[in-house]
Amino acid sequence: ASGAVLCRCGLGLAFGLRRGVRGSFRIVFAGATAQACGEEGLLVGAEEPSPPAAAAAAVLLARPAGAPQAGAQKGQQRVGEEDFGARPGEVDPGAVSLHAARFAAGGAGVDQVGTSSPRCARDERGVAFHEEATEGLAAVPAGEVDVARLERIQALPLRPCVAAPPALRYPARRVRVGKTPVTTPEGGAWLDGKILHLPARGRAIICTDLHGNLPDFERVVAAFRAAHAESDGDAYMLFTGDLVHGACYPETRWPEHLGSWYRDQSEELLDAFCALREEFPGRVFSLIGNHEHSHVGGPHTRKFHKKPTETEFLERTLGPEKTEAVKALFRSFPILALIGRGMVVTHGAPRVLVAGYDEIKNVEYGGHEDKTIREMIEVPILGELFWCRYAGPLAVRRFLRRVERDGQRNHVVVYGHDPVRKGYLREGAEQLCFSTSFGLRNEKKVYLDVDLSREYRSARALRYGVDILPLYPELARKRKRFQRSDSEARRAEFLAASELETRRLRPPRSAEGTARLGGRSPRRRADP
Repeated sequence: ASGAVLCRCGLGLAFGLRRGVRGSFRIVFAGATAQACGEEGLLVGAEEPSPPAAAAAAVLLARPAGAPQAGAQKGQQRVGEEDFGARPGEVDPGAVSLHAARFAAGGAGVDQVGTSSPRCARDERGVAFHEEATEGLAAVPAGEVDVARLERIQALPLRPCVAAPPALRYPARRVRVGKTPVTTPEGGAWLDGKILHLPARGRAIICTDLHGNLPDFERVVAAFRAAHAESDGDAYMLFTGDLVHGACYPETRWPEHLGSWYRDQSEELLDAFCALREEFPGRVFSLIGNHEHSHVGGPHTRKFHKKPTETEFLERTLGPEKTEAVKALFRSFPILALIGRGMVVTHGAPRVLVAGYDEIKNVEYGGHEDKTIREMIEVPILGELFWCRYAGPLAVRRFLRRVERDGQRNHVVVYGHDPVRKGYLREGAEQLCFSTSFGLRNEKKVYLDVDLSREYRSARALRYGVDILPLYPELARKRKRFQRSDSEARRAEFLAASELETRRLRPPRSAEGTARLGGRSPRRRADP
């Protein structure tokens, strides 16, 4: 039983290959790209300099060992292993190298490839038939293949391919895309586009929205310095974004829902952040938040400043030269962080519905200046990671799977953006939302001190007092170790109110009756 390959001329796409009982096959080179596929994933591509429309299809005949080679006709070229290695076409990942095709062809040292002739080469053991490149298909009877030789060379080294990606040809097979990291010389952290990677060793101090609160920034930096000293220099500082744009109210008019009063010092905080990065190169990072994004392509925020907006107010404060430097700093911020063993860090709730790792790392920040906040929320990736305050458990699980890399499974995602009144809140088994500064009283503010070598398999593994630490421990000492959930607190409040209502409706006891019973309440008799 012989096999056949059908190629549509001029397109260079191999549609199929059948292998017979005796292991024979056929390879067809068509148009600008020549491909041949087998059950072992054999695929050879050779790109010719001529355009696909002008190049005629050619046929590479599979010859048994010892078969004579046909002479090259006019317009044809003999292509061997060395010549092929220097050409644009190479061997596809998941396939054997070019040696497989040559050994399968009987060990012949040279294969024939037609480049311009409308007819293919002829061989004593096979007949090549080809119609014009604009019309027909090419079909070739096959010679026998030395299967033993083919099996011996399947482990040869592979080279990248210029043809279509393997994922497009084999949809059922999962193909990991190679990474091109930018590794910092001093630390083990590296950037892959817009995604930050922290290694599975050392410690990481994670802080959420500061919004120009310089005292809280100094508190977090003090915790990072202590961790850096305790771990012999193997610690990282990670901010989740929203370093700038604080409230502008005086202390006498400070709203209660904004937590403890502070003065907006966004400019001083940026200077301190840049100085900290220079002091600890490769150890201090920040994600981009929606407030930083408003300076580099996002809609202007108006939380505290309406006219001018917060974005315009900060840029006027900084001046033209410093504004450009700050914009360049914000553009360098990543949007996502994969840290340690299975932990993901984002700015907001990760309600990413479709995008995967490659789409996120190649996202562009610009082009959304004219959008409203409502329109920005619907923008894929940027709106989903910057503005969302809640994500369902199913969407989070799918998101964690889509951003997995190098065989490491993701378990937990931590983020800020939404103030949590008690400091932190677990949303199911995969999410932890916590607040370090903005919108909280000082005794409720917390930050994360994460062991990167440990695999946190759920949000419950992040414990208060171990991984979740108070920013002001001297104020948080009276805080209960085990806090009641929101439902338990509402139930306790309801019971207390019911008790007060019952006491109010109970008739007052007379002084004579109380004295006659010796100060004791009368027992109520059961109804008959």
